[in-house]
Amino acid sequence: MQPDSFKADRERFDRDAALWDGCPNPHRAALASACREALAGVIEGFATSPSLFDYGCGTGAVSLPLAQMCASITGCDFSEGMLAQFAKNAASLGLDRVRTLQLDLSGEAPIPPERYDIAHCGMVMHHIVDIPAFFCRISEVLRHGGTLSLIDAEPEDGSFHDDNSGVAHYGLNPDQLCQQLEGMGYDIIHSRRIHTVEKPRAGQMKPYPIFHIVARMQD
Repeated sequence: MQPDSFKADRERFDRDAALWDGCPNPHRAALASACREALAGVIEGFATSPSLFDYGCGTGAVSLPLAQMCASITGCDFSEGMLAQFAKNAASLGLDRVRTLQLDLSGEAPIPPERYDIAHCGMVMHHIVDIPAFFCRISEVLRHGGTLSLIDAEPEDGSFHDDNSGVAHYGLNPDQLCQQLEGMGYDIIHSRRIHTVEKPRAGQMKPYPIFHIVARMQD
């Protein structure tokens, strides 16, 4: 059974989805741009256009602009409202190789049989309690030899979010995540800082570094 905070989190995203893209938020826009650039680099590493599974896709701000680089995109989210906005944005861009999937990989719902070249998860893991279990679940959507792309905040003091409801981790240690992935049979392609979010805190701008891990599943 999911905790009450999970239900509240999903209801919040459902409620905010229609207004998400229209609310001016320079921190969110800059972060989305950095994530998009990092994911584009992963896609460019494939000799042919890859299939992309975007977990925690939200409204598609990161993956949809990269659709022409991909054979297909599946936007996956636990929020019905976010998926509806994702589909609306895809339609407005005239994209026809895009589909949506409502699924919570932190739970135990069955995973559909389709497998992908890339599984991307951006700024979602800090909401997930059991990271090793999540790695096992998201690995199931990858083809053999597929690539995992993970973006999230480095460890912070709990001040990154204005409201920590639904937050399971105050950032994550990328070195520890890489060790976990290597123990599962992944080769780490790279782990590096791609962006720093700066937010006003206690009268000054506070930096929050963002990391990107790219790992390839061994054949």
